[in-house]
Amino acid sequence: MVVCPLKSNRYGANPNSDINLGYIDGIVTDRETLAVINQIRSLDKMRLYSNPIINETKESKQIIKLNNKQIQLLKEGIRNILI
Repeated sequence: MVVCPLKSNRYGANPNSDINLGYIDGIVTDRETLAVINQIRSLDKMRLYSNPIINETKESKQIIKLNNKQIQLLKEGIRNILI
């Protein structure tokens, strides 16, 4: 599985690596979320399906998804930065 890490927009987006996805439903934060394109990696599926270690208060069955606009922003960002 290929994953793209996310981070809070604390200091602004790096134009060479970050895509601003805005606010993602289900993520508890008062900041917009950035996708860090230059850190895309492969990941074992079992790491995604195991119980969370960092945030023990979150339900393990909760799934957070990007909306269509955020997916389109991510696709365009990957095209612009990697191609």
